[in-house]
Amino acid sequence: MLGEVRKRRTSSFIMPEVVSRLRRLQPDEAYVQAASRVVGDCLAVKPGERLLVVYQQREPFEELAAALMMAADEAEAELDAVGLTQGSTSERVIAKLETRCDQADASAMLAGYEFSRDVRRVVASPKGDRRHVHMLGLTDAVIRQSLRIDYRDVHALGERLRAKLKPESEIRVDTPAGTSLTVKADPSARWVNAGGLQHRPGWTNLPAGELTTTPSMVDGVFVPDGGLRLSDGTMMDRAQLRRLQLTFMGGRLTSIEGPDNLVEQLSTHLDSGREGRRVGQIIFGTNVGVIAPIGVACQDGKLPGLHLVLSYTAPEVTGARWNGELLVQLLGRQSTVTIDGRTIMERGRYVAGL
Repeated sequence: MLGEVRKRRTSSFIMPEVVSRLRRLQPDEAYVQAASRVVGDCLAVKPGERLLVVYQQREPFEELAAALMMAADEAEAELDAVGLTQGSTSERVIAKLETRCDQADASAMLAGYEFSRDVRRVVASPKGDRRHVHMLGLTDAVIRQSLRIDYRDVHALGERLRAKLKPESEIRVDTPAGTSLTVKADPSARWVNAGGLQHRPGWTNLPAGELTTTPSMVDGVFVPDGGLRLSDGTMMDRAQLRRLQLTFMGGRLTSIEGPDNLVEQLSTHLDSGREGRRVGQIIFGTNVGVIAPIGVACQDGKLPGLHLVLSYTAPEVTGARWNGELLVQLLGRQSTVTIDGRTIMERGRYVAGL
């Protein structure tokens, strides 16, 4: 896939050296298409602007960084690139990175979930007018699927869906696996369309495709047959998740039924943090490029359908008046969803009007 084999694995802040190494790579056409979406659609990089790419020096991040460089050239933008290793966490490294971030108009970070939180925090805390996209946990499959979608369409779908939701709307969700859920949003919280377009100062995650808020009420049964991710990134065994039934009352998880090992693992985790059993977010997945779960958290949560997050409310964007200490994703498949009695999704597909 790559044009050459690289042995060097040291952190590098010498921009000409890093760019020269990236230019020697020959990224796959799918990566080039994805990078074009990121630079042109998501960040709307203009001629003369400075794009900073911070990437972990391993695959697939280096190949995507090379593709982003090509997209920056196409946009007639200036490119700055920093390649980092897992151990790049010294105060000197952080200080240098802060300086480079301050000089950028737009930025992108490519790394694994295991990468230094200190480094991730610096890059994902844009100051001034910097626009940032955060790409963590990408795999080759994610880049080829959900990162190549037209994010203008994803954003537009989120806006059309949001227009159908009122502060007092009642949402019904049913799935073939056994989900039967009634949800009401919190009228005091905001619906947030994370559609992937970051044209103003701030940051967003990619791949994108979520319309989310904090609920006031969640009642019924949810079967997480699309996946279940714990706060530490652990993905629970999807082969058994169809047998797991989570019962909610008033927005709280009141009982867990299913295989003993899953019940014990999930119960222990939820009871390890404040508000671990309370529903923090309801999420409509709006990335129609995702057609089935693949076991990768950064993509599966964008699967069209209605998903739940326990404990974490994203208060900085939703305006929620509370927040928990955990972040547990519960993902559904083949959702049939109604809003105030009107069908907006059938078996995981948005209706023609959307």
